[in-house]
Amino acid sequence: MTSTAALFGGEEFVVLLPDTRIDGAQALAENLRSTIERSRIRRSDNQQEIAQITVSFGIARYCAGESANDFVSRVDNALYLSKRLGRNRVTLASERPMRFS
Repeated sequence: MTSTAALFGGEEFVVLLPDTRIDGAQALAENLRSTIERSRIRRSDNQQEIAQITVSFGIARYCAGESANDFVSRVDNALYLSKRLGRNRVTLASERPMRFS
C-alpha cells in the first residue's frame, strides 16, 4: 500500500500511512511539527519576519473492526486535544473513543 495525503475539511489534512507503525507515524509528525515551527514567513523586499507558523497533529492507529467514522473521530479528538493543550504539538489518540464537547 502507498501513503496518501489529502485535504480534509477547511484547514485540516489527513495522512494515511498504512505500512508505518504508530511510533514511526508519531516520529514523522513530530519531525514535521518541529520543521514547520522553525520556518518563518518573511517580507520579500527586506526579509523582515512577519509570521511564524505552527501545526498541531492528532495521530491514531487503526483498530481492527473499527468503522471509518470511529477512526476519524478518534484522530479528530486527538487533534483538538493538541489544540486545547496549547497547540503546536503531537497528540496520540487513545485506543478507546474520547468524547469532547
